[in-house]
Amino acid sequence: MIRCSALVPLRGPRLAAVCVYLCATLSLSLGGEARADAGLTETRVRELLLKGLPANSHHPKIELHNAEDRCTDPRPYLQHPEQRGFGKVMVGVRCAGQSVPAYYVQAQVAVMGSYVVSPRRIAPGQAIDADMLMMRSGPLDKLPANAALNPKDLIGLRATRAFSPSSPLLSTAFRKAWLVEQNHQVTVQVQGLGFMLSRAGKALDNGYLGDEVRVASGRGKVLQAKVTGPDRLLVRD
Repeated sequence: MIRCSALVPLRGPRLAAVCVYLCATLSLSLGGEARADAGLTETRVRELLLKGLPANSHHPKIELHNAEDRCTDPRPYLQHPEQRGFGKVMVGVRCAGQSVPAYYVQAQVAVMGSYVVSPRRIAPGQAIDADMLMMRSGPLDKLPANAALNPKDLIGLRATRAFSPSSPLLSTAFRKAWLVEQNHQVTVQVQGLGFMLSRAGKALDNGYLGDEVRVASGRGKVLQAKVTGPDRLLVRD
């Protein structure tokens, strides 16, 4: 155990606060490292978890349960590769030469890092640009699932729900912006052998770039068209 008195004498609230911070920082740093008496399973599981942490995260603290050695050559892997690598994580362990897991290790991973927030309220349907986003630092393991860690993942998308100022933004609550929206007027280009015509139409479906959607022409005929840009469709005759 690290004692604050060994780091700095407690003379006043400001020094006490510094001491507490230093103690917490040292404890978190040590928590990410394997103990000198750790077995091979524990060492390899810790290495796997540390490699999976987000870029620019720091001060990891890893607690393991059921990490005792049960074979001479343990091969750990993430039980759910798509899940985030912090918070509660389940690690499977295969013994060398076996295709099925021999046992499981439960991990609790605490780590500090940065996540995406907005300084102002975001409304449902609002398009996101870089000026609406900022980074905030804190414990990543305390965030909601799917909290966005990179602003580039959200720029150009539309919110599907409201977010209050400074709240963590969830990557699952944003979608690509439609280039063509249902019941909106669009420009339809009809391409044939040696000619290109443009006419007005009405989109009958929502569509992203490259999607095939239905469009009603001015004569009431329904055609299949490809989304080529904002409110622009292409029909090949």
